[in-house]
Amino acid sequence: MTRAAALQRQHKPTKTAMLLAHSIIEELAEGDHPVGSILATEKQLLERYNVGRGVLREALRFLEIQGVLWTKSGPRGGLVVGAQDGSHLGSIITMQMQVLRTPLASVIEVREVVEPRAAGLAAERATMEQLENLGASVEEMRNTIGDVDPFLRSSAEFHDLIAWSAGNDLFRLLTTSLHWITDRTALGIDYSERRQRAVLTAHEQIYEAIRNNDADAAEKLMRSHVVDFRRYLESRYRETLQAPLRWEQAL
Repeated sequence: MTRAAALQRQHKPTKTAMLLAHSIIEELAEGDHPVGSILATEKQLLERYNVGRGVLREALRFLEIQGVLWTKSGPRGGLVVGAQDGSHLGSIITMQMQVLRTPLASVIEVREVVEPRAAGLAAERATMEQLENLGASVEEMRNTIGDVDPFLRSSAEFHDLIAWSAGNDLFRLLTTSLHWITDRTALGIDYSERRQRAVLTAHEQIYEAIRNNDADAAEKLMRSHVVDFRRYLESRYRETLQAPLRWEQAL
């Protein structure tokens, strides 16, 4: 039975829309569709799956919420492949954490487990291009000491690049989503120039371990770095660390 025939057998529009969303995901996974490319136009999908416009748009709304696709209007528009960068997973995790009244401290605790292993894998698997990008991120941090916003952007990029370099998509999505949550919810935290230099030193050491393919050192240094971050928050921002997360903070 074809996908279109299976869809037509469903009587409930919502269920049909979900089945259609599953089929579009299969199409996306089976083909070569780079981030930012057009998967298809609405007209093409209507013809391909033989469904009504309302069902298609409900399926597309679900996929857009998940960050898989987004709609580009205009004559050259269509369904654009989204970047799977962990931000939508971070949003979903934060929503669940608000319901459970889970504090930011729990995110840091998980980071202490996940990020060191990602750094160890990066030391074993990083490509030359990824090493160059990591080095450039460290250099950008050196050049922005004293300018908090660009410094923190470079710092966040460094962690994300390590996650990408681990060569494991689940590590990448989980690590980037946890860092994304921390970046958006640790509001009001000040980074003095002294603190920035301490972060830079930690990143330099982690980068060197990864560049030297020293997985054990990379893991130990990353664990120390994340633990140091938690202790910094405990000493200066305990209330922020223990406050339940709110979904609106991660949007």
